[in-house]
Amino acid sequence: MMPEQRPITWLAALLMVLLMAAVGLWVLWPPPALAATYTITVDDYCHVREQPLKTSPSLGRATGGEQLEGIGYQDGWVQVEVSFEQSTGWIRADLLTLKDYHTGRYTNASGGRVHIRREPDGKHAAWLKAGGTVEVLRWVDADGVWAYTSEGYIDGTYLQAK
Repeated sequence: MMPEQRPITWLAALLMVLLMAAVGLWVLWPPPALAATYTITVDDYCHVREQPLKTSPSLGRATGGEQLEGIGYQDGWVQVEVSFEQSTGWIRADLLTLKDYHTGRYTNASGGRVHIRREPDGKHAAWLKAGGTVEVLRWVDADGVWAYTSEGYIDGTYLQAK
């Protein structure tokens, strides 16, 4: 004798629709990249700002060489976790570099020219020819690892240490 099968109730159907909608939204708008550890590259200190703006109030200072956990990126600023005032603040990306990523001369190893952009994954600013070299000043994690140079940002996957 087979057990009696129950029809799906309206509540179960609603839960299934909500689950499918959540998965769909996650695919279309994925969550931000995982956190990265940054090292502050200034000699003395830098301000941690309340908002990603130079005119935003300072929450406090972070010292050169200090390591902070980056949790977001917006318009040239990295959101970091701090132990003072509030739990998070913003530091200009050009004052930070990813921990364990080395600065110095790098070569475009892509086999073709690559974009140099104004911001990570932003508007085109210039080209780096195949085999061309750049001086990487900082490394930033903004939905992928980006090299910051004096001319702009380059997708780090195209670069090889010289």
